[in-house]
Amino acid sequence: MGMAIREAGVAGRFYPRELKQLRAELHQLLDAAPQKSALGRLKALIVPHAGFRYSGPVAAVGYKLLCSIEFPKTPKILLMGPAHFVAFSGAATHPAEFWATPLGRVPVINPGLPISAEGPLISLAEAHRLEHSLEVQLPFLQYVLENFSFFPIVTGVIEPAELAKLLLKASDRFDLVIVSSDLSHYYSYEQACVIDAAANQCIPQLEIEEARQRVEACGKTAILVLMMMAKEKGWKGEFLDYRNSGDITGEKAQVVGYGCYGFYA
Repeated sequence: MGMAIREAGVAGRFYPRELKQLRAELHQLLDAAPQKSALGRLKALIVPHAGFRYSGPVAAVGYKLLCSIEFPKTPKILLMGPAHFVAFSGAATHPAEFWATPLGRVPVINPGLPISAEGPLISLAEAHRLEHSLEVQLPFLQYVLENFSFFPIVTGVIEPAELAKLLLKASDRFDLVIVSSDLSHYYSYEQACVIDAAANQCIPQLEIEEARQRVEACGKTAILVLMMMAKEKGWKGEFLDYRNSGDITGEKAQVVGYGCYGFYA
């Protein structure tokens, strides 16, 4: 039996496939990002997941925070995002022992959460096969942290409170939670700024009901799960950055919003 590895699915599309080019792009993104000062012990981030040239500058603001933080030698990360291409009930992890990117392999941990065919947490490789939401975060993490292990979850149809309750049981086994989500999709630039302003206000304020009604995001389930965990844990949220694709490409007819938020103990 060989090792089960999930090979990179979107290298060459969402981020460079060539190692030197990927390193250079990550260096450039992190170098250009403003250095925010942590408001406490960083426990979670929400970062966007489009191609690096679109959402990389916003994601880099969050990842730059990690550069200035003392983590254990091999931090354990819960990485959560939406499944864009496969419909299923519950939340899905992946059976592989490692995920590969051009920067190398990242080990997958099992934090002792119950994975069963009945759910809510299932193992479903198919939900991850074409999915970019988690994969695009790995090169950033590999560049900033070097050694880490992670537990991947993509959300299908699931009540956020159910998943939050399950993850809270294992939350002490993680050093960091990262949620991958973009904000509103395909509005005009002006409309997007108005709609996403609601997210920029209610997500860091942990206004869960407000977020449920007003936030437009592909990773909304995972965002709500994190907000519920943060509330339970007494973490404080902070707005870190917002831009949309119109700011980056100059095309303002149909844009996608990108927000970055931090949560601190």
